[in-house]
Amino acid sequence: MVEKEIRKRRFYGIVSLFVPGMGQVLSGRVVRGIIQFAFLILFLFVIKKVWNGFNYGFVAYIAGIIFYWLYVAIDAYGYYDRRTAPCEKACPVGLDVSGYIDLAIRGEFQRAKALIYHRSPFIGTLSYICHEPCKRWCSRRKIDMPLEIRAMKRYVFENAREFSFEFKKRFKQKIAVVGAGPSGLSCAYFLSRLGYEVDVMDAKEKPGGALSEFIPEYRLPAQVLESDLKEIFSSGLIDFKGGVVLGKDTSISELKSKYDAVYIATGSWGKRKIGIPGEDKKGVIHALDFLRWIKKGKIQKIYGTIVVIGGGDVAADVARSAMRLSVHRKVVLAYRRSKSEMRIDDLELSEIEEEGIEIMENVVPVEIQGKDTVEGIVFKKTRVENKVIKVLEETVVSDAAYVIVAIGQKVHKISDEIEVFSDGRIVVDENMMTSERGVFAGGDAVRGPSSLVESIRDGREAAKNIHRMLHPVHFAIEGFLYFMPIHEKPKILLGFKKPAGEHINPLRRPYNERVKSFDPVELCFDDEKAIGEGSRCLACPFRYN
Repeated sequence: MVEKEIRKRRFYGIVSLFVPGMGQVLSGRVVRGIIQFAFLILFLFVIKKVWNGFNYGFVAYIAGIIFYWLYVAIDAYGYYDRRTAPCEKACPVGLDVSGYIDLAIRGEFQRAKALIYHRSPFIGTLSYICHEPCKRWCSRRKIDMPLEIRAMKRYVFENAREFSFEFKKRFKQKIAVVGAGPSGLSCAYFLSRLGYEVDVMDAKEKPGGALSEFIPEYRLPAQVLESDLKEIFSSGLIDFKGGVVLGKDTSISELKSKYDAVYIATGSWGKRKIGIPGEDKKGVIHALDFLRWIKKGKIQKIYGTIVVIGGGDVAADVARSAMRLSVHRKVVLAYRRSKSEMRIDDLELSEIEEEGIEIMENVVPVEIQGKDTVEGIVFKKTRVENKVIKVLEETVVSDAAYVIVAIGQKVHKISDEIEVFSDGRIVVDENMMTSERGVFAGGDAVRGPSSLVESIRDGREAAKNIHRMLHPVHFAIEGFLYFMPIHEKPKILLGFKKPAGEHINPLRRPYNERVKSFDPVELCFDDEKAIGEGSRCLACPFRYN
């Protein structure tokens, strides 16, 4: 898709060299093209009227016209279509939502998938677990209900064939990426698309990072992630090296000596403790360990009451996973604030309650009871005053066989060779470069715990900055196009005078079925429902901008 866009833009540029403004007209910017052509004719007319022989003033004037002529050609080649919908602006990776939805309801799934791939290589993963910041800004909210954007993306993923990329090596430089999570692999993908060879290193023996280690199967089936990874590594320019720990098996200085640039995306895997008496008892487990053990099949059944401490997405994953393994179906999710203040999607919160998970609001743990193993947990009630949590004297005691701590992760300091903040996060400049020239960093290693789409965006931006550093001329002439948005003008959606239709929710498994297995909760649209829901898209960039 990028190569096609480059060829198209070259054609526009060449046409404007011969007929100034015509390239703009062909690219859809008719008014701009006509104005640019009119200005050039006006300049030439002025020269003809005032010409009275050769002098240095006229040389300067003619030089200005030539430069303007070239500017018009460059503008035809390098323009950026700034028509963006609210959903696209809200999406960290900038997906062309109306474009791939229109292609999907036309049945052109390969083109729809390619349009998504231009901005993100994790189409399958995003179609299952993206937190949909775009949905909050969907223009349909002003009419009825926002579009089910993630569900439409999944419809594309489920119906499109698997890609196999064969990128050609174009540059002699080799890049090292430390961390095989979504940020590191996104960086590797975009660099390989440009034509770089990339070595991806990770402490784990297989790629995927947190996606493969912690995300429960009911949210992200293993085969979906495997499909994304297979496509990313299909280019032949990306090599994976597992079991490599930065600071132990290699160092930043060693990587700098072997590679032309380095990108660090080691994530945030550090464990936060509550800091209360009894936290060292048997039966107190950190959320990441619990989720990892489930993924590896080390936990089959859990007896007794499970108390989960936390109020974010990880806490939700832990509580729902625990319910699926609980023999007695007794899981408690305890949070220091109210239920409405939990950092959990409203839909997931309702599913948590449907599945029978008890939510304890406005409590903080103060002691874990038991001799050697967990037998109970003591909470104190809280009250929020002006956004500040005030701990009250009233106590609540709950039975517990296990206490799972899900109060967040932290970033471990990975090296003394680069500057870091006091909390371990890496310090970077506006180009994502660390204190060491040629060493870049992004994702959770810089932000702290963040979302999947933000990590993907960081990886893409890092690839852009690395290429700009290594090949500034190529980046200025052609390389920038690999990172610019490409819009697909809708055909079907623009045919509707006023897109109507009722909002269609994706089907979800009944709660009494889903708590018995780790099968996906949300089901994919069939053709009829996908066309019905997709047709509600307003195609904002072309209808309202």
